[in-house]
Amino acid sequence: MLDQTQLFKIGLLAGLVLVLVAALAWLPGANAATYEIHPDIALDARSTPMAMVAAYERLTDQYLVLVQDHLLGMAEQMRQMTHTLEAMDQRLARLDERIAQLETRLSARPANADSAR
Repeated sequence: MLDQTQLFKIGLLAGLVLVLVAALAWLPGANAATYEIHPDIALDARSTPMAMVAAYERLTDQYLVLVQDHLLGMAEQMRQMTHTLEAMDQRLARLDERIAQLETRLSARPANADSAR
């Protein structure tokens, strides 16, 4: 028959084996299901020349938008300059009228280019 120390050793060994088996069962990945990933990547079916044509079309569209914006800016500047020139023309017309009135009041003749010499 086994004495008490031998029984203790056998029990301790059995306990350690149980703890070891339980620890292995609880380790991450031991019970984890394996999943296979099948990526479904849709590659562009266009060939390289087709991709180059598409890139050129995008670049052309961007350039056209840039040119249109620039032309709109130029049109706005032209409107402002036209407004300024019209205001200057009105002022000059008023000055011309005032000079004509002064000449008639003073009975002076209009200045010619020949008389200025």
